[in-house]
Formats: sequence, structure tokens, C-alpha cells
Amino acid sequence: TPHFPWRFGTNALNAIRDALDLRYRLIPFYYSLAHETFETGVPWMRPLVMEFPDDPKVANLSDEWMMGDSLLAAPILQTSDERSIYLPAGDWYAFDTNLVIQGNQTINVAAGLDEIPVYVRAGSILTLAPVLEHTSQLPGGALELQIYPGKDAAFTLVEDDGKTTNYLKQQIRRTTFNWDNAA
Repeated sequence: TPHFPWRFGTNALNAIRDALDLRYRLIPFYYSLAHETFETGVPWMRPLVMEFPDDPKVANLSDEWMMGDSLLAAPILQTSDERSIYLPAGDWYAFDTNLVIQGNQTINVAAGLDEIPVYVRAGSILTLAPVLEHTSQLPGGALELQIYPGKDAAFTLVEDDGKTTNYLKQQIRRTTFNWDNAA
């Protein structure tokens, strides 16, 4: 049976569209993480234990993960619209909001079909592109910087020509964004 998004109705189609829009908006962030992986070997999609090795509660978590050291993804993988999410120590923000949640606790969340529970670690900078139809539209316009305060932060955006392998010759542009939380 074909699994085209439009075969599941308008709600499913809109949910898939929203998820794809978010994916495209995060491409500058993800691309920078991918380049970090290329240079260091550290995966950009990480089990929580890599970021929180002293927290025994994350040792066996397999339905939550980090994207770099900033984003915690905790999708709802069951038919229910609710789940429990463990947030490690520190402050966390519900993605794209000012809602701060204290970590080192398990929270219960409900999310609609068009929502993915994502949390951002305090002291993070995210680089977001405008919504695009496909990657050939990159760099698609001005970037949006989302700063999640609470701690100092830095993020290095990596850009290349998007067409060649000249990044292997270090023909890239690095732009480092810094956040001084005290100032």
C-alpha cells in the first residue's frame, strides 16, 4: 500500500508538512553538526549518556536522544498522544518557546499529531533557515538565531558552496555566535 502523506487525510498531511518544514529550518544547524562529526567523529545524533555520563537515569534511554549538545528529541512513538520524558539536570526550554523547565525530572507531555516534543538546553544557540521547498534553495535567505539563555553559549555555523567537495580542502566559512549570559 502506498504511504503518500495525502492518503491519510488533511490532519496527517498538515502534520507531515509541519515536520518537513521544521527539518528544512534546522538544516543550517544540522549541517554544522554534520561537519563537526566529519572533523571529530562525534556523532551529531547522540544517546543522552554521551552528554550526561554521570546520570544513571539516561544509561538505558533509547527513545530520547540529543542532536548535538543542544536539542533533546523525545518523539511520541506509540498510538497515544502522551508520554513521559526525562530531562537531565539543568534548565530546558520547550523548543521555539520561552517556557523553562527545570531538569533532573521526568515530565508528562501530551502532543498533537503535528507536534514533536523537542527541548533545548539552556545556554544554546540554534541557527534556523527560512522554510524551504528543497535543499537546492539554500541558502534561502536570512538566518534566524534562537538564543536559549541561562548559561553562556557558543555555536559555530559551517557553510560551504553546497555543490562540491571543496569542504575537504577546508574551503568553508565558519561563523561563531556567542552569548554572554551575564551581559
